[in-house]
Amino acid sequence: MSYVYGLGVSSSAVIYYHKQYMKEIDVQYRALKQMFADNPKLELIDDDKSMNKNFGLSQYTEYDTEEEVEMATDYNIFEGAENSRAEAIKKLTG
Repeated sequence: MSYVYGLGVSSSAVIYYHKQYMKEIDVQYRALKQMFADNPKLELIDDDKSMNKNFGLSQYTEYDTEEEVEMATDYNIFEGAENSRAEAIKKLTG
């Protein structure tokens, strides 16, 4: 019985803050909907100024410079053997 009461008490704070978070999201979403309703120009995508930028290791990442392309191809942590980079450094340093 004390185990069930302990679970109830310990989860009450999590449930409370989750409800507060969801209420705040609802308020912000309604404000955003109202802003778009008041100013419909904001909904239109301006092709000259629009930007689709994905960060990280996404396949849709658009790189701005050649350095970013080199960094992405040279230092991809998901390719190669686990210790290949460390072994390459050991070979270079002797």
